[in-house]
Amino acid sequence: MLYTFSQAHYSVAELNHWFAGLTADDAVVLWQDGVYLPLHHPTLLPLSGIKLFALEPDVHARGLSERYAGLAIEVIDYPMLVSVSETYFPQIAL
Repeated sequence: MLYTFSQAHYSVAELNHWFAGLTADDAVVLWQDGVYLPLHHPTLLPLSGIKLFALEPDVHARGLSERYAGLAIEVIDYPMLVSVSETYFPQIAL
């Protein structure tokens, strides 16, 4: 399953709820303001064994490229996003 997070602010309880059900067969994509999540909740991310991606245009547009350099999050472009969405389905957009 593919989980996409597009907002900057989720409660810790809500994130814990969604992350608790993730398995190694799932992936998470951070896009739009969701690219702020690793900065707002550094203890929740990265998720062990879960593929974690962030959309490069959103990371770049928010000036976060340098802050993402040390994170265990793969920054991807649009063609890669299409590939990820083909690999992990269905999708839940949050």
